[in-house]
Amino acid sequence: MTAQQSDALREIANKARVTTILQSKAWKDTQRILKRSGLVCRERSEPFDPEKHFDCYTVRYLYLLNIIALELRPDTRPDTRIKVEVGHWYRMTGKRLSLNVPPFMLIPRNIRRKVDGFRQSEGKTTKKPTQPFTGSLYEVLSGDIDSAKLDAWIAGLPLSALEGAKEIPIMGFSPWVVAKSVRQSASPTFELFYQEYQSLVLKSVFKLEPGFEQLLTRLSFIKQSILSKQQYRVKSQLLERLGNVLFFTLLYNQGCPGEFINTLVEKEDIYLKASPGEEKVKAHQKLINYIEEFCNEMTEKYLMPAAGRHYKKRKTARSGSSES
Repeated sequence: MTAQQSDALREIANKARVTTILQSKAWKDTQRILKRSGLVCRERSEPFDPEKHFDCYTVRYLYLLNIIALELRPDTRPDTRIKVEVGHWYRMTGKRLSLNVPPFMLIPRNIRRKVDGFRQSEGKTTKKPTQPFTGSLYEVLSGDIDSAKLDAWIAGLPLSALEGAKEIPIMGFSPWVVAKSVRQSASPTFELFYQEYQSLVLKSVFKLEPGFEQLLTRLSFIKQSILSKQQYRVKSQLLERLGNVLFFTLLYNQGCPGEFINTLVEKEDIYLKASPGEEKVKAHQKLINYIEEFCNEMTEKYLMPAAGRHYKKRKTARSGSSES
């Protein structure tokens, strides 16, 4: 086979791959989310503004998030115990981004619904974009990039989470590692928060206690599974509740998340420095109690089903009236 024939076969294979990617659900979801976001493709002469523009980096980032979300779908992976979707940062929080990071994140569906519900009840819903881009995402990108270069770039995107292992040097995270870690964890919501904070966008947005990432790492699925002493583990059910609470408090900005996290880091530091034996066991129990108390408080106020919250309010009101 001549070099010319080899190049022709490679070009045919690349075109077929580009067609497959453009027809994939991950690409179509990326296009749909970008249209709803109100972002427009940046022109070369414009300075990049993450609140207004998207570019190839944004598209790649969002596409990889959709790859992970698809990998975690129950119909794709029956062993998945969490429903995940890709959320638009500003629509979720009402906060403006001050950093040059793509305004999208993975979020548990139940938390997204809770945050949306509370924001709607307060009249804080984000207005829908009035001028989404028209046409296909491919057409929009080709207006600023030579079609041959664009096809080559699209052909370099992974078709699956497993194929996305090569994304680590490009994007800083692997879709396969994120999806696998969440899927295998007994506390998938907490593990998703940990992966988001460690590899994706949350660490860039939230300036929290420096020891917070180390704390999350020590509570992560892998670390918990290799702890030799049972009394120093944190039960998976509590970690799952903590994951829900961390997602909700940081997105909805309720419950003084900064104060909770700072105190949590302090209590864990006391536990780590405690002498082995009774002192360490007591310090560990105080850490667990603090997590449980905060999770109970936030669940009763916000994360409990609406019917349960309303019943509790009526019960409290009845008890108050009977006492008076």
